[in-house]
Amino acid sequence: MSHKTFRMELAEHFRWKSIALNALIVLGILTALYAILNVIPVHKYATFTHPPTGIQIKFPNNWGFDDPKQPGAIIVFTAPPEGPLDMFTENVVLTYWDLNPDINTLTKLSQKMVHQVTRTFKGYMEVLESKRSRVGGQLGYKFVYVGKVEGVDDPNKFMHVWTIIGTRAFILTYAAKESTFDKYLKHVNKMIDSLRPIPQQK
Repeated sequence: MSHKTFRMELAEHFRWKSIALNALIVLGILTALYAILNVIPVHKYATFTHPPTGIQIKFPNNWGFDDPKQPGAIIVFTAPPEGPLDMFTENVVLTYWDLNPDINTLTKLSQKMVHQVTRTFKGYMEVLESKRSRVGGQLGYKFVYVGKVEGVDDPNKFMHVWTIIGTRAFILTYAAKESTFDKYLKHVNKMIDSLRPIPQQK
């Protein structure tokens, strides 16, 4: 083999090695981008409106939603399942009820709600928070507790928030496993902050 032929073959060898290396670099970048986009999903929000009560709320557009078909229940939003073995679906339920002369202020509403929940789950719950809060940009109340059942390592955790808009009380209930509660809390808080009357058309 002549020196010229050898040099040509060597140059060709390095040319293909360079092409292969560049392909691996591009593949690595694409793999990293895919991983980032799947590990850190970008959430956008859609708006749900309910003309019968004149209320609207934003929710992550990758969440499901359905009509609970129960008296006073407006909508239930469900987080996407984390896998085929995910047996509990984190959810947010929006309900309402009309005020009456006996319960027509936030203080009276909060006393009624806290009493009702604690009486229902007496002995099976641990209250974590019970205080005034902001709901939909106005004064409301927050009540957070975790279920306590013997032998259950990962109990359910609940957060109820409520406020008064017009002549109705609106209640948002977030339910999740204690281990995943904080994972979706950012989105739930955004939903709570977005609760508003439907803007009047001019």
